[in-house]
Amino acid sequence: MISLLLAGYALITWLIFIRWRLLPWKIYTIIPVVTFPVVAIVVMVLLLNVFAPTSSDVRVTRYEVPIVPQVKGRVVEVAVKTN
Repeated sequence: MISLLLAGYALITWLIFIRWRLLPWKIYTIIPVVTFPVVAIVVMVLLLNVFAPTSSDVRVTRYEVPIVPQVKGRVVEVAVKTN
């Protein structure tokens, strides 16, 4: 998710500053352009740590298929072919 957001932000930044030249690429525009995504990612990580669903009581269930022969006695041969 963060990668997609950063890629979109980089694309928009490239379009505005390099491709269309709507704003100059000077130090007073570079600093906010670089600072904004760093601050946004830090805020997003902090908010996700607070509001993401978590649980201390986790239970994992799965189905088991017992492999037991349906005959009494010893199995001497299993007639199967590979796929």
